[in-house]
Amino acid sequence: MGPSVSTRRLRWMRATWWSLLAASGFMLAATFERLGQDELTSVAADLVVVGVFMAVGLRDRTAGGLLASAVAPLWLATTLWASVTPVHLGVLFAAVMVQASVVVDSPVAQVLVSVVAGLLATGLLDAPASSVAFAVGGGVILASRRRASGAAYLVAAAWIPALVTAFLWGDDSRDAGLTPQVRLSVYQLTLLACGVLLLASVTARRRYQSGLTNLLLAGPGDGLAGLERELAITLRDSGLRIERVDDPALGIVILEGNGPPVTVASRSALLRDPLTVAAVARAVRLTLRNAELHAQEARHLSELDTARGQLQRTVDEARRGMRQALQVEVATPLVALVPDIDLLSDSSARQEAAEAMRIAKAEIATAVEDIDALVLGLPPSDLGQGQLMTAIARVVASSPVPVRIVAGPGVGFTAPVETTLYYVCCEAIANAVKHSGASSISCCVAAGDSGAEVTVSDDGRGGADLLGSGLQGLRDRVESMHGHLSVSSPPDGGTTVTALVPLS
Repeated sequence: MGPSVSTRRLRWMRATWWSLLAASGFMLAATFERLGQDELTSVAADLVVVGVFMAVGLRDRTAGGLLASAVAPLWLATTLWASVTPVHLGVLFAAVMVQASVVVDSPVAQVLVSVVAGLLATGLLDAPASSVAFAVGGGVILASRRRASGAAYLVAAAWIPALVTAFLWGDDSRDAGLTPQVRLSVYQLTLLACGVLLLASVTARRRYQSGLTNLLLAGPGDGLAGLERELAITLRDSGLRIERVDDPALGIVILEGNGPPVTVASRSALLRDPLTVAAVARAVRLTLRNAELHAQEARHLSELDTARGQLQRTVDEARRGMRQALQVEVATPLVALVPDIDLLSDSSARQEAAEAMRIAKAEIATAVEDIDALVLGLPPSDLGQGQLMTAIARVVASSPVPVRIVAGPGVGFTAPVETTLYYVCCEAIANAVKHSGASSISCCVAAGDSGAEVTVSDDGRGGADLLGSGLQGLRDRVESMHGHLSVSSPPDGGTTVTALVPLS
């Protein structure tokens, strides 16, 4: 597969610029050979003019930039062949107007520019007409309501030749006019000024275009809608729309990914500028890519939340099953052995056997107490049936610190919600008992419009470790239910743990 159209065009423009540079070098050498040492100042001035116009083409590899570079060898050719003197003037006019193609872009305007440039190049326009042509060209650029960045330099680049041409024409009618050498120097300075202004225009446009993407992306950041608002402001087109439709007649079509194309629909003349189009397309692509990445991140986070909640529910179910298994399959059989041990102990005649039975009974009692303590921290199997307050009451029944339990109306929730609140209460109360030195603890459960809320507070010393594993575990559990956990624990101000869990 061959190179793309844009690549071939760039190569062609690069080759054309190098050809113009070689032609300028040849013409400059021939000019120096003809004028010799006596006109070294004039040759040096021509060298500066050539350098400036070639720099315009080097900075701007477009038709306007190449036309500007063509002025250099054509101006040098006037020293060798006087008959080609008007040619560089027509090319200069075309270069200025093509550089302003953002505002002079209609077919009629292009034809008019071509005709005027041709008349200037062939010398069919005299000095006054040439001056008027440049002045009108600058006026057209100035009068445009949608001037691109750097257009002011182009206006000056058109009006300076107009003024100087008119001045030199008027000087011809005077008896004591300027000497030919002075007239040449004035004209060289005029060309130099035009070249500098063209270079300044190109530089201004490149700065504008290079900063356009960053300007657009620095907007409100709410996807294509925000980019649309920024583009409407930047391109000065309140009717600009960014839509996922394929309608190139309205603006520019941008392809990104496998989705439908995006069309920037605008009547703005600025979108006829290739570099501006490239900057806008890049901003749209980056916005689309950023939106896609945000959507992927949101999906991944949603999947992680779902997986975390499912894992938490699975663990809770396993813990409920463990609690039931310990109670039914271990604690109940052990307790059932006690009457039999008492019977055997009473009927045994041997002192050793009776002592062994007493020890076995004590061991069974200890094992049952350990099992009770173990299952106390596990969620009861009847959570989700309005038994949350009963389960909390069982937990705090043996607490060495008095716990006041307050239940609001309608505190019966689903099993996942009650299980989450149960763990928050157990962990918060356990922390208060172990670490706070509190003399009283309160536990309040209420149902509100935004969800179920539990608040556990104590009058202890405060200063709880907010990054501790216990509170972090509670926060993860609550957030897995899309809830929110807050902890307030100022020094010497007690600790308050509040968890809000949505009901849905």
